[in-house]
Amino acid sequence: MSSVASSASTLFKLLLYVHFVYRSHSSLFFSILGWFFFIVDVIVKLVFRRSFSIVVFFFFTSLSSQIYFSFLFVCFKNCSCRTMTFC
Repeated sequence: MSSVASSASTLFKLLLYVHFVYRSHSSLFFSILGWFFFIVDVIVKLVFRRSFSIVVFFFFTSLSSQIYFSFLFVCFKNCSCRTMTFC
């Protein structure tokens, strides 16, 4: 059951990062950063199966989501981003 939850979590984060990269394609820095966090997260899950990956999982998830949502907030303030179609 835990492997199913882990796979679902990784799939959800992959979708989040793909969305992150495609929506921020105008900024190469944010695109590279999004893929970097995803690749590091996958490598850590493969290398450190149980004990250490929990801490790294929460660290990278919170860090990447903070960057992503702060990026959305900047787009919302400027109303010039493709993610904010209602602006």
